[in-house]
Amino acid sequence: MKSRFSRKCTAFLLLLATLVGTALPLLSSCDSTPPATTENLTETEATTTEEELVLKPYDEETWEKPNVATGVIPENKNLVLEMEKIPIANDSMTEAELRAIILRFAELQLTFAYTPDLRDREDYGYYVSAIADSYGADYNSGTLDNCKIMYYEEKYYGGIPYMGQTHGSVYRWLPLYDAETGLVDWEPIINTRRINYKDKWPDGGSEYFGNTCSSNVFWAFARVTNKLGNCWTAGWGTKYGYVKVGDFDLPESGQISSNSKDVTQKNGRQKMYRAYALVKGADGLVHTGHAIMAVKDAHVVYNTNGTINGDESYIIFCEQKASFLTASPKDGGVDLSYPLNSNGVTYRIQGNWPGTVANGKLKEMKWTFTYLYEHGWLPFTIPELVGQDPIEKATATMGHNSDTIKLSALKLKTVTSNYYISDVQFTVLDKKGNKLFNAMYAEGNVGANGLFSLELSNALFNNPFYSNKARVNLALSEYADKDCTLIIDCRVSTGELIRMFEGTLTQ
Repeated sequence: MKSRFSRKCTAFLLLLATLVGTALPLLSSCDSTPPATTENLTETEATTTEEELVLKPYDEETWEKPNVATGVIPENKNLVLEMEKIPIANDSMTEAELRAIILRFAELQLTFAYTPDLRDREDYGYYVSAIADSYGADYNSGTLDNCKIMYYEEKYYGGIPYMGQTHGSVYRWLPLYDAETGLVDWEPIINTRRINYKDKWPDGGSEYFGNTCSSNVFWAFARVTNKLGNCWTAGWGTKYGYVKVGDFDLPESGQISSNSKDVTQKNGRQKMYRAYALVKGADGLVHTGHAIMAVKDAHVVYNTNGTINGDESYIIFCEQKASFLTASPKDGGVDLSYPLNSNGVTYRIQGNWPGTVANGKLKEMKWTFTYLYEHGWLPFTIPELVGQDPIEKATATMGHNSDTIKLSALKLKTVTSNYYISDVQFTVLDKKGNKLFNAMYAEGNVGANGLFSLELSNALFNNPFYSNKARVNLALSEYADKDCTLIIDCRVSTGELIRMFEGTLTQ
């Protein structure tokens, strides 16, 4: 791996070569030879001059990327290739097919493999305040690094990272992900980090590219549903579109309480056991502060008197979690290591998927009904899985029907969708179809209801993904009134990339 110093030297030499190449024509202009015209150029010279007039890619990057081999990441852990295989939900699908879509997406979110391109950084780390106590971190005593998650180039990692109180979409990783090598451009992730998080932590990670337990379940549900009005654990309940699995009673608010154990205890053990027994793969469970997803139908064992045996009945589940050690540091925890391929390469995953192997130990991810009841777990699903709402066809629009648009008009547009919007992507192509520019924008932590619309003015002028927040506007200004094509796409939670505009941009 090249050091930050060597990369800066490389960048300096590239800049020096560019300056020298630019200066040569100025020096030659002192020659007494008359300037060339197209009439007295040779055929080769004329072709070169014509090619120089071709539009060049905007803001072409010159940093040296890490040396990452192809073929290290198997196809079933490749984010781009696996995402393409997941079907899009439609109203002709069976319940089983819809549940399979949710589970395939949930697994991919937690286990896809990548290696970071940190550009000129030696490493990058962020803090997870939620695990400060269990990992022995204490802000007041300065022991912060105990809950700091580190990333290094030419090492491999798995799943969208856990970053406290975030609901970032894994779809936003797609434009940053090299399908051949799994190399991910971390510059937008670093640019959107939360500095002085909660006025204590130096870096809380990216609210756009990280997620949490509940938002991980939310985006999996959102492959099928558009009826959830809240993506945080406190919002699970009938008030925000979640459907109870079973006939247990909720507080009058229609949500779980500040202490979900109170809810399970008021309902009673056997009533909650009967609810757990109805859980199917792709249903979710929540208790105060954490959410998980069942990956299989509940395994139910009955007593001879017909009641449910809570100790022998169980569910198998997956979860997004901030774990990055086998145990807390005080208990001798070491870095998690999962096998990535058959050649001995390993990678580190924060979340948990049943059947994976971490540090040689199989993860069963099995909780008994007794455990679920005593810890206040409540099961929920989505309306579309139980016949309470049909699967709608996804739409996205920016309210423009012409194939020509002025830049001044583009700035006033609002993108809307009937599903949750992950991001909007801008692409400029030359007349031969070569890519001149591409960029992305997404909203931050706005909550589930806020994900149905997006202002393009923010995408153009206040885009946190780039060091220059007006990067998109500057680029589009450069290509306006040129012989090129502007494309604007919207990625929605069903997985579809919906084209909203393709045409000419004018000033």
